[in-house]
Amino acid sequence: MARRKKDSDAEVRYRQAVGKRIAQVRKLRDFSLEEVGKRMNPTRTKSQILRWEQGEQSIDHYTGNSLARALRVSASYLFSGHGTPKEVTNPSEVESNEGIPVQVLCVDGGRSEKQRYVSGGTRASDKAFAVSDISMMPAFAPGEELIYRRDVNPRHGEFVWVWDVEEKTTRLRQYSVIQKGGGFSDTKAELRALDPGTPPEPLGRNHLILGVVWRRNQEFPSVRDREPEFEPKPLPPEFDM
Repeated sequence: MARRKKDSDAEVRYRQAVGKRIAQVRKLRDFSLEEVGKRMNPTRTKSQILRWEQGEQSIDHYTGNSLARALRVSASYLFSGHGTPKEVTNPSEVESNEGIPVQVLCVDGGRSEKQRYVSGGTRASDKAFAVSDISMMPAFAPGEELIYRRDVNPRHGEFVWVWDVEEKTTRLRQYSVIQKGGGFSDTKAELRALDPGTPPEPLGRNHLILGVVWRRNQEFPSVRDREPEFEPKPLPPEFDM
């Protein structure tokens, strides 16, 4: 039997930080461990909730949303610390309701039932994904939703959402040019994680760049202000809205 890979110090610290916020919000709501477990769908035992609070076990994206809904708190606050522990009815809601609605896709290719509203100059074709792992920490934490723009090509150093056609998975990565060509299609590039333990991947035929991350607290103005460069292609069937 293969040995279980030992968690990195960063993974342990992240779980502990999330656990502290889970315990904080639960106590703010005056919920017992058992009550939180019963409010989740599917229900969980109080010992499971305690393991999360103590940072002993990680939480996947969908379980995290269920836990946030049970605690009546935004998933963004619970898993990234952004925002406040104020009560919300939708764990994925965005505090500002200005701008154009942005459709939020789930990491497995599903879709959300509601559109989210964000401030800023969004376009109708903009989409968003939620970060699902720690490979892009400390810059991007799990649960954090990032909007991406589909009608521009990435530039060196920008962050992109990538669909792996073979593995059927979506990843957030940094686009890094290795050898510049005459155009975007002729340029050799690789996809890098911010976690030094995750090796870079050469950008290949099995990768489909879904779009360039353009808004994270207005930190990427070059993408936000960029004019459309091409008509975005239809998304793969897995992302048919």
